[in-house]
Amino acid sequence: TVLFVSHNMASINKLCKKGVVLENGGITYNGEVEDAINYYLSQNNYEDLSSEKFIESRSEKKFQLIYAKASNEKNEVKGSFETKEDIYLLLRFSVKERIPGLYGYLQISKKDSDITVLVSDSNDLKMNFFDRIPLGETEIKIKIPKRLLAVGEYIIYLNFGSHMNLESFNVDSPGNILSLKISDNDSVRGNRRGGFLSTLLEWEFANN
Repeated sequence: TVLFVSHNMASINKLCKKGVVLENGGITYNGEVEDAINYYLSQNNYEDLSSEKFIESRSEKKFQLIYAKASNEKNEVKGSFETKEDIYLLLRFSVKERIPGLYGYLQISKKDSDITVLVSDSNDLKMNFFDRIPLGETEIKIKIPKRLLAVGEYIIYLNFGSHMNLESFNVDSPGNILSLKISDNDSVRGNRRGGFLSTLLEWEFANN
């Protein structure tokens, strides 16, 4: 039997079938891993979140997120977006030492239900830019395309870990870091549109 203890939601979801949530030395949830992850995330106080977050730098950390914000294409901090707008997540890091196998994990969840809507891993594409991140303070930008997310309120969760051989460990765990709201004042259905996506589909005659 292997017991895997971590705050890395991506690794837990990948390696485990069952999950146990602990708090103050006691078990608060025991069940399927996806339900355990959702329960764990739901215990966070979302009311303290906004579209911008400053984090105090810790001298002992080799790699750390120190600032995050949600912004528009003009780099303006915003908490509310229209579905027709691209959303940019800007992340600033303090990098004292490069960490082999470093990767980032991003999760976007519905605030009202903790349902995971989108997951992104910096290893999704062939080249992981964390392998070549410069030392010092550096910023990266992640674009969430317009009309991807549906109308609603969302929570942005971040975690940074390392995969080396068969081992996995946390490097920095900011957790739930930002919140944002999306509205639709541009389409016929607008804010009455249900679902997880706001993508507009074309209806047209098929060629004979």
